[in-house]
Amino acid sequence: MNQRQRARSDVLKAVRSGALIRPDLCSSCGLTGRIMGHHHDYSKPLDVEWVCPPCHGLRHRGPRKPKFWQFTKEFRAAMLASQVSISGLAAKVGMSREQITHIASGGNSPRIDHALRIAKVLRVKVESLWVEAA
Repeated sequence: MNQRQRARSDVLKAVRSGALIRPDLCSSCGLTGRIMGHHHDYSKPLDVEWVCPPCHGLRHRGPRKPKFWQFTKEFRAAMLASQVSISGLAAKVGMSREQITHIASGGNSPRIDHALRIAKVLRVKVESLWVEAA
């Protein structure tokens, strides 16, 4: 077992035993839903930052520059204001949680209908959520 695997295992054991408490909110953006522990240093296995999948992806790979459409910062604000989780949004717009997570983490989506459905659920103008990437 390598250091990364050992750190993940230690966190899971600590959460199950109650030594660590997994919060309901992302410590970075405040979204609810699936929250995971991010290690900045695997030699400190119980020192984790609790983040959502989009924020976790940003920690590992940094922001992406998509080819088609990308979410603006207003997306997270709209998500927080509507109190909809990523899973809840996915269900309401007929997309998978993985698709929403991919798009929310800066992944591209060539389909404008995705943007329109998401904006309708969040009750905002589509222009406030999306910008066309160069």
